[in-house]
Amino acid sequence: LSGLSAEAAGLAAFYLGELEAADAAFAALEVGAAARGNGATAGRASSLRGMVAQQRGQLGLASDRYREAVRRLTEIGEVHAAATAELNLGTVLAERGRASDALPRLAAAGRVFGELGATTESCAAELNRGNALLLVGQLEDARAAADAAVARADGAPHLRAFALIVAGDARRRLADEPGATARYREALALAIERGDAHAQISAHIALAEAGQRDGIGDGGPGAGAEIEALCASDDDRDRWTLARGRLALRDPAALVARPPGSLADATAALARACAELAARAGDADRLERAFRGHATAAQLAHRARDFALARAESERARVAHAAWSAATAPAFRAAIDGDPDLARLPGGEPPAPRSAPAAPPDAQIAVLRRLLTLSRRLNSEASTEASTQASNEAGIKRILDEVIDTAIELTGAERGFLLLRQPGGELTAVVSRKLAAGDLEPAPGDATRSVSRSIPRGALPPAPPAEPAGSPPPISLRAIAERVVQTGEPVVTVDAGIDERFGAAASVAALRLRSVLAVPLRQRATITGCIYVDHRLRGGAFDAAAASVLGELADIAAIAIENARLTADLRRTTREVDELNARLSVELAERDAELVRVKAELPDRDRLRHRYDRIVGRSPAMVKMLGVIDRAAATALPVVIAGESGTGKELVARALHEHGPRGAGPFVAINCSAVPEPLLESELFGHVRGAFTGADRDRRGLFEVAHGGTLFLDEIADTSPAMQAKLLRVLQDGMIRRVGETRARQVEVRVIAATQQPLAQLAATGRFREDLRYRIDVISVAVPALRERDGDLPLLVEHLLARLSPGQTPPRLTRAALRALGQHRWPGNVRELENALARGVAMGGDLIDVDDLPEAIGRAIARPEPARPAAGDDLQLRPALAATEQAYLSAAMARAKGNQTAAARLLGLSRFGLQKKLRRLAGGDAGEDDADDD
Repeated sequence: LSGLSAEAAGLAAFYLGELEAADAAFAALEVGAAARGNGATAGRASSLRGMVAQQRGQLGLASDRYREAVRRLTEIGEVHAAATAELNLGTVLAERGRASDALPRLAAAGRVFGELGATTESCAAELNRGNALLLVGQLEDARAAADAAVARADGAPHLRAFALIVAGDARRRLADEPGATARYREALALAIERGDAHAQISAHIALAEAGQRDGIGDGGPGAGAEIEALCASDDDRDRWTLARGRLALRDPAALVARPPGSLADATAALARACAELAARAGDADRLERAFRGHATAAQLAHRARDFALARAESERARVAHAAWSAATAPAFRAAIDGDPDLARLPGGEPPAPRSAPAAPPDAQIAVLRRLLTLSRRLNSEASTEASTQASNEAGIKRILDEVIDTAIELTGAERGFLLLRQPGGELTAVVSRKLAAGDLEPAPGDATRSVSRSIPRGALPPAPPAEPAGSPPPISLRAIAERVVQTGEPVVTVDAGIDERFGAAASVAALRLRSVLAVPLRQRATITGCIYVDHRLRGGAFDAAAASVLGELADIAAIAIENARLTADLRRTTREVDELNARLSVELAERDAELVRVKAELPDRDRLRHRYDRIVGRSPAMVKMLGVIDRAAATALPVVIAGESGTGKELVARALHEHGPRGAGPFVAINCSAVPEPLLESELFGHVRGAFTGADRDRRGLFEVAHGGTLFLDEIADTSPAMQAKLLRVLQDGMIRRVGETRARQVEVRVIAATQQPLAQLAATGRFREDLRYRIDVISVAVPALRERDGDLPLLVEHLLARLSPGQTPPRLTRAALRALGQHRWPGNVRELENALARGVAMGGDLIDVDDLPEAIGRAIARPEPARPAAGDDLQLRPALAATEQAYLSAAMARAKGNQTAAARLLGLSRFGLQKKLRRLAGGDAGEDDADDD
């Protein structure tokens, strides 16, 4: 009931906005549950503390607490609660700009909810997964996930609005503006109907970012006032400011107040506001929002002609973008690095003044506008998303149609075609206008017809052979275009009938050619094709100006066609990669889930809240102990530290004090076994003058000295029953009475006790008061012995040698000395190790050998002389070797307590070699060892 009460009190404080009180209640619940071994309650408390940290904007701390909740709940099989914590963790990671890390967690949570039939939670997982996919540029997958969330949200209207917004965001990024706007407005209507202010804000922001002014009002002086009133949190206000900034970039007059003349000031003010919110987002580890804020501020400042701010914000945006990209998995960085906001960042310098050029004629302006329109269309077509081979081919076909139609329109030609080099090198007519099927066939005897089948890609063919005088070969339209490709020079003729380049008049007459214009298509100094137009009825239809315009068109077309081809190749490659990924997805998902589980189970000091620099060690036993200290330090509850002599119990007590709420107060320590019983009461509680012989003045006891801090009672088990009764009273009511005094005094002290044996065992044998044990043993910290700290010995040796040699280079140990230290049992623990190293430093100097260490340690590596067989003994070698090997393996496994890694280290073997020996001996095979056993 107390746990339920603490959780209810914390939730009440959380929903009332009293986050400090909520966190304190959940922390006490977590510590108490962990002490009682209640993993379910402890995991739930960790998850609730993650909610508090997320609400505070402490996203890094929230991630750590959700991870701890997942670990605890997974260990005890709380599947649904663990998946909920996994979902919350994925949501926070995406919010921090680490969407690639969030995706496997959201997918795993979604699979669990799907298996459990939890429709609402499954909808939330798909919704957040769609949002994460948007952040890494996976637009089609994001749209599919958002649509799935919308379909599952029938029973969860509070999620449907947000699912519609994410579905709209995916469509807006896919250039489906009408589809996006329809979903935004549906979400807004649903949010208004339900009275959901947060969903209304999100829908208004989405409409504003889509350039819809009806999402913010009419744009007048009061525009957006209702939306401002809906912003209940700083996060809402920041998102709304950023949305206003991005809308202002699309429609400068949409968000500024009248009267005229205030546009520049309003834009500059909005730029500064976006810069401030970007700085806050960076401090809160919101990488993607920090980048958007700085990029928007840079563009607004540049528009307001505040070039210093534009330059500074552009640089900050690039730094934020680099951090965002670095936090994203390599597979998704291409989409991040190709973000349009990055390309739009201004340089921050004012444009250089130029003299006004002479106004071009109206006809020239019309031609330039037509070329500009074509360029925009071609680039838009080339960048349009397509997912199938048919759609890729259709996109290229639309580009070719647009090019030939524009060529005929700009030159006033009657007909035309476009010749392109294919991947195999051949030239093919890919599109034509008003040409019959046989017009592009080579004429009989055409000397150039072989050229069209054998031109290597990227090289010009040799010129055709010279034609015999008096017999010019026939000509064809295709031949004219292919000659342009060969020579790289445009062809312009006023009258083909009198142009010597077109050979016999009869063939020209047969073709009925009058005016001809053909220009090459060039891409990176390589001729890739030709645009050909002609007019059969009008001579002089084309001049140098027409050739120049068609040449400009050809340059634009060549780039667009090449881009379209490269885009199609990239999409084809992407599809192949996606197919491969699909085949590997199941295995990768399983591996990801296993990796997440293993990482959660692996001990790691880096996940602790505090650094415990004076406590050396990274072994699982030490990390487990530090995890208890990390949680216990946050409270003021009594703690009992249990451990053998020399393990460092006082260091643990100091760590609890320094990192706890009383860290600023005094830390007072006393060894209860070192003070005689008659004096211990005076030491702890103090005395007044005349209380006993020698009491010549009043004296404060250690409880009073430690007021506001911590009192450390070492070896508390050695106190008498009478003293234990007095300690019980102090712990119950916080009142002490000096020896010889009747007045009681109030003290505020955290008591930390230490014992070599657990108090439960002592109480069971009658050596310690049961009621005092219940009062003082609220949280227990078990300090592992040095022999239980696998892998910590080298770290401790390095640390102690540095401390024993201040200001100079620490001495080194020989291999034999290191081996002796590793094989010693250390009954005196770290204290014995420190004394042994101190002797080694004194006796050995710069290099410490076995002889410099205490004799007991040197004996650890002594090897018994092998017994020589007596006369008449069995001299069979293999059974004797097998028996000896079996004895050594058994001894090593016993010393290592069954840990094969530690046993292999003692024997000087690899773990794999030890396992082979164990299997061989278990099977009775005493054959010779393999070469890789040692």
